[in-house]
Amino acid sequence: MAKGGDLQAWFIEYQDLDRTDGRVVIMPEGFEKLCDALEFNLEEIEPMVLLWKLNGVELATIEFEGWESGMRAMNVKDIKGLKAAILSTVQEFENDPVLFKTFYRKVFDYLRPEQQRSVSAEDSSY
Repeated sequence: MAKGGDLQAWFIEYQDLDRTDGRVVIMPEGFEKLCDALEFNLEEIEPMVLLWKLNGVELATIEFEGWESGMRAMNVKDIKGLKAAILSTVQEFENDPVLFKTFYRKVFDYLRPEQQRSVSAEDSSY
């Protein structure tokens, strides 16, 4: 991880460097690597909270702008702080149903194909 809280250098550790379309983005492989670094099980809630807090544009995909604004909003400068912020958010859900509802709606958006009003039964079981 980047020293001194350099968010761009930290982002590059997970960024898809093979893109040819000019998008600066973490794709699913980089997202999984980030979750591994955070010791988050991909089958639990924490990766979805991470995606939400970093303003993911689609499932397991984060653009630099979302990364930067999310990290700044959480006041995160390193991996330890990021893990703590995500775990704290998960705990907040227990006492803040409005926060959980906001999160849940975003997860629904990540799982729902464009132009579709519902998610499949398989996806809804996550």
